[in-house]
Order: sequence, then structure tokens, then C-alpha cells
Amino acid sequence: MRPFVPDRLDRHALRLLIVPLVAALGVLLMSQLLERLLRLFDIAASSGAPLWSVLPMAANLVPHYLGMALPMAFTAAIFMAAATLVDDSELDIMLSSGRSLARIAAPYFALGALLALFNLYLFSELQPHTRYGYQVAVQRAVQTAWVARIEENRFVDTGQGNVFSADTVDADGRGLSNVFAERSTPQYEEITTAARGRLEPRGDGRGWTLDLQRGLVVRVADGAVVSTLRFPEGVASRDLTPRGPPFRPRGASVRERTSAELWRDMRSGGRDPKVAAEFHGRLARALIPPLLPLIALPLGIASKRGRRAPGVVFATLALFALHHALQFGERLADSGRVAALPALWLPFLGFALLGVWIFRRSLAWPGDNPVTRAVNAIESAFERGIREWWPSRDRERAATSLRKSRLARGTLPGYLRQRVGLQVVAVLAVLTGLMQLLDLLGVTNDVLDRGQGLRDLLHYGLLRLPAELVLGLPLAMLLGTLLALRAMALRLEIGAMRTSGVSLMRVLAYLLPLAVVLALAQFAVSERVLPRTETALRQWWNASAPADDPAARRWAHTSTGPVSIEAISPDGRHLQRLRIYQRDASGLIASRISAASARWSDQRWQLEGVTEVTLADGAVRRVDAPAREWQTNLRPDDVLRLDVSRPYLSSAMLADVLTGARVGTQATSYYRTALYRSFAAPLAVIVMLLLALPVAAALPRDRRGGRGMLAALALGLAFLLCDGMFGAFGSSGRLPAPLAAFAAPLLFGLLGLLRVRACERL
Repeated sequence: MRPFVPDRLDRHALRLLIVPLVAALGVLLMSQLLERLLRLFDIAASSGAPLWSVLPMAANLVPHYLGMALPMAFTAAIFMAAATLVDDSELDIMLSSGRSLARIAAPYFALGALLALFNLYLFSELQPHTRYGYQVAVQRAVQTAWVARIEENRFVDTGQGNVFSADTVDADGRGLSNVFAERSTPQYEEITTAARGRLEPRGDGRGWTLDLQRGLVVRVADGAVVSTLRFPEGVASRDLTPRGPPFRPRGASVRERTSAELWRDMRSGGRDPKVAAEFHGRLARALIPPLLPLIALPLGIASKRGRRAPGVVFATLALFALHHALQFGERLADSGRVAALPALWLPFLGFALLGVWIFRRSLAWPGDNPVTRAVNAIESAFERGIREWWPSRDRERAATSLRKSRLARGTLPGYLRQRVGLQVVAVLAVLTGLMQLLDLLGVTNDVLDRGQGLRDLLHYGLLRLPAELVLGLPLAMLLGTLLALRAMALRLEIGAMRTSGVSLMRVLAYLLPLAVVLALAQFAVSERVLPRTETALRQWWNASAPADDPAARRWAHTSTGPVSIEAISPDGRHLQRLRIYQRDASGLIASRISAASARWSDQRWQLEGVTEVTLADGAVRRVDAPAREWQTNLRPDDVLRLDVSRPYLSSAMLADVLTGARVGTQATSYYRTALYRSFAAPLAVIVMLLLALPVAAALPRDRRGGRGMLAALALGLAFLLCDGMFGAFGSSGRLPAPLAAFAAPLLFGLLGLLRVRACERL
């Protein structure tokens, strides 16, 4: 056999592959990083950390998402390259010249081998270090920068059992009113309340102290008040320097060890099955790219006969099945029930045999493969059933009526909206599917650790679907409009419209109703569907939590005062070990109510095992009761969101939080900004339309068309990032809520409109 020597056709095939590979990889990475970047901006803004601190956190996330996105991007690029070869009849010329399908696939196999080598470095060295580096960067941002600015209505945990909060905060983030602080130790609980407080840096510059004025300190032990201390005019200083424990060294988790370290642990005689499972799992995932052309190329070649969609679906499902099988095998190996070698390499071998079988069956007749034959058989059976059930005369009459109705509606505005709308829906389906797949790949370990299976994994994906649809719609509007208008320009349809006097502004007027409909659909999903699915997801996630999962105390400001809860039921209707702190008009503690449990019934809470300690006129009084009703604005769905950093709430829920009818755990500025953003978010769809429209002005063979698409894509991504940054500043109170919500849509919308007007003058 002659060695593989690349020729001009191989270089041409690689050129057709590289651009779709980079584009698909970029879109997948941005779609996954976008949501995480917005959360990182929130962390930086709320903690007072500088924006540049987001960069190391985001950079450490790239290798993680790159490892998940690379196989799918490579598969999608092979499909697109094969479709180009088929549609331009280049494949027919190659085959007629005697070039076999195996020889055509050689550059793809070579690139797959190079990607496998890159994967070995990515999984073996880069990911373990960046996974640990991300945890370190987040801890530094949270623990060392939170004191730069305090947010009202939020509870701050400074470590070592210290928690404090303030009802109102001055503009500088230092002056506090109605301060509440609590410190828990195994021996006692100390509660400090004060009318005023101020954060001041320590003299040595290494921390912060909280200076309190006109306050009361109460120490409670065994449910009884041990001591009280009032300081009506004095100042009591409390050290609030974050003293979290030093972050653990790298390697505590097997996922943070390099492959060389895992190999050393295996060779040293260690019997931990997790080490072998992690090592073989990384190696199996790294070697996947050379197998992808075996499946993607034959199925992509079949696109000439209209069989592209089934091939894409089959390849996607095969990749998902392989990853799920590897995850399941890794769980089996972790538990020690199956050795790592068969548990990880049998699924890999099955995927390889499937690829070899499909590829070999396509060698004799490219374009014909088992998937195509299966689809043809299903369609033939369906057509036979239709012919038997529906007479031919009725079918012809219905087809004639349908053609007439299409002709009647075949106006230019309707045609434009149909072309762009179908492309947007198709791109949205692809983006959502890819985000779903990446999300499922990332959460599979957690789901399997909870004893769940494939059905529960799909249930998780279904509950996550509305959030991913809302997140992906603006980007789908941008990409779908770009692809549709560019395709029309290449087919000279745009040129014909421009020649007949149709301006870009008129095209914008034609497409604007489509954008408005999609924006209203996004608003409806955000308002009606997303809050419900988030609540259902929290309930399901809590119900499947391991029994030994440590529960952290949850804090909330309610209408009756600060409340701490140690444990909740999966549906949020049963609470355990509550503490309710009631304060007087001056903000000082008046009573402390502890309850063994609370149960939601008849739209109210019923406390059980109640102990109330009241402080009045210098006297302390204790009352025990078996049960007691608790009237508060805390609801079960609010309980489920107590530990959610950025919950999804409808505009009505946000208004209830701002008016005090519902409990919120974030700063008031967050809910005010979220309320404005709920009405500003649909404008993103219209902004994306404006940014994409100038592509229609490029000539079919003009290089400015490609540059225009890249410019529109860059502007669209810049808009999403700027919108997230403005939202983070608004949530932290650094910008007024209306400005934070509407600044980015208005600025980029104006920029898009100016670009459209500029293209009109060309």
C-alpha cells in the first residue's frame, strides 16, 4: 500500500472542511460560554471584583467546553463539506476519475488523527489544570472582593459561621441601615442588630471591620437567652475579614489530575477504581475524532438525494449514545462493579464497528448506506398506506387547491418572511439541539451520581428546553437571517429585488413583522413557561439529591423578619429547623422563634415544636408551644429559589418581590433591573435583524459578502456581551435599571439602522 501523500484535491477538501469546522466550533463555544459569561459578570459585579477578573475564569472554562464541542463541530463540518462536494458535482468528478471514497476520505481521517493528538493534550494536561484554576479564580473573586460593595437585602457569609445583612445600603456601598448579623458556634448563637453600620478597612489594610451604632447583641444557648448587651450611643466593631479555609491543593478529585499522574497512581498499586475509570475515559474520548469520518462522510454524501436530515439526526444520536455509554461505563468502573477496561472500551469498540460497517457499505455505491435504505423503506411504507387510505382523485384535488392558495399568497413580503422565518426556525432547532446535547453531556455525571438513568436525563433536558430556546433565539435570528439573505444574494434574488426598486429599508419593513412575532413568542415563553419549568426542575433536582448530600442553611428576608432554614423538602412545602428573627421599628431584635419544622397547608405555614424568646422592657420571656401558625410572604416556590443565584421570574413575580408580596434573596436593584430587562429582552430579536440586514447589499461574487457576515456575527456577539455587562451593572446597583436594560438594545439597534442606511447609499 502506498503511503498517503496529500495532493491538490486533498488540500481542496480540507479547505472546504476548515471554514465550517472553525465556524461550528465558534458557534458552539459561544452558545455555551454566553450563559456562563453572563453569570460570571453577575459574580464580578455583585462582589465588587473588577471586570478583568472574569477573563481568567472564562479562559479556564474554554478547554472544558472545547472538549465537548470538538466532536460535534468536526461531524457538522464533515457534513457541510460533503454537501458542498455533492451540490457542486465535485464528488461525481472525483469518482468518475477513479478516486475511491476511501481515498476521498483520507484527508478527513488525517485531520481526525491530528485532532486526536490535540485531544490527548487537551484531556490529559490542559483540562485538569484549568478545571482547578476555574475553582480557584471563582473563590478568589467571591471571598476576597465581596466587601468592595455590599448589596441590600442580601445575606453575606464571611465564613466561620458569620452571616450578616442590611435592609438598606448607601450609594457608596459602605453605609448600612438596619444591620443584622448572626454567628453560630456549637456552643451558642450570637445575634447582633443595629440601626446603623459602616464598613471600614482595617488599619493593616488586610481586611474589613463593621462598625455598628445603636445596637443590641443577644447570645442564645439551648433555646434560652444567656446574655444581652446594648450600646445605644457607642460603637461595636466586628471583624468581617473573609477567613475561608485555604483552597485545597490540586488533585483532590481525580478529574483534576493529569493523565501522567493517573497512570502513576495506577502503576503504584493503588486500588481506587475511580483512577482507572478516569484514565480510560479520557483516552477513549480523545480517540473519537478519527472515527467520525466513518459515519459523517457516507451520510453527508447521501445529501444529494435529499437524505441529509436523517443522516444528521442519526450521527447526532450516535454521538450522544456513545457519550452516554462512556459515562455509564465510567460510573460502573467507579463503583468497582466492572473493570475500567471493558466498561469504557466496549462502547468505543461498538461505535467503531458501526462506523466501519456504514463506511464499507458505502464504498461500492457512494450515497447508498443503511440509514438511507431504512429511510426509503419507511417512506415507501408510509406512501403505500397513504395510497390505500386516500384515493388518488382526492389527493390531486387537494394538491391543486394547495398550489392555488400558495400562488394567492405568493407576494414578495410573504416570500421574504417565509424564507427568513424557516431559516431562523431551522437554525434555532440546530442551536437548541446542540446546546441541549452539550448541556446533557456536562450534567450526565451528576445525574448518574444521583442514581438516575436515561429517562431522567431526557426529563432534565425537557425542563431545560425553554431556557435554551429563550437564550438561543436572538442568535438564531442573526444566523438565520444571514444565511437566508446570503443564499438569496447568491441566487440573484436580492439583485432582482434591488433592480425592481425594493430598498433595504423596505426589506426591513417586510421582515419586521416576523421579528415582532418571534419577539412576542420569546416574551410569552419567558413569562409563562420558563418560571414554571425552573420550579419543576428544582423540585426534581432536590428529590433526586443523595441522602448524604450536605445541606447548607438558607437565609431570606421575609415580612416577619430574617429567617434561616436548615433543610427543605423537594417541593419546598416542608421545612426543618427554622429560626425567625423579629425586629422592632428601630431594627433591633425583639424576638427569636425557633421551630422544629414547618408545613405549608391552606396557603399558610404551620410551625411545629415552637420556642419563642421575647425581649421587652429589659426582660426576657420564653414561651413553648407544640404548634403555631406563621403568617408570612414566603411561599414554597420562593423556598426552592433561595439558593438560586439568578432565578427566572415573570414580570408579575418581579413586581410582587418589589412590592413585598413575595420573598426575594437578591438585592432590590437586581429585581428592578430584571423587571425592565423582561420587557427589553425581546428587542434583541429586532436588533439582530438590523445587524444582519446589510448582508443583502453585497453582490453575489463580492468578498464583502463574507466579510459582512463576519462583521454582523461579531456585532451580534458584542451586543449580547454588552447587554450582559450592562445587566450585571444594573443588578449590582451601579447603573440605573432602565439604563442597564435598554442601553445595549438602543445603541446596537441604532448602529444597525445606520449600517442599513449606509448600505442604501452604496
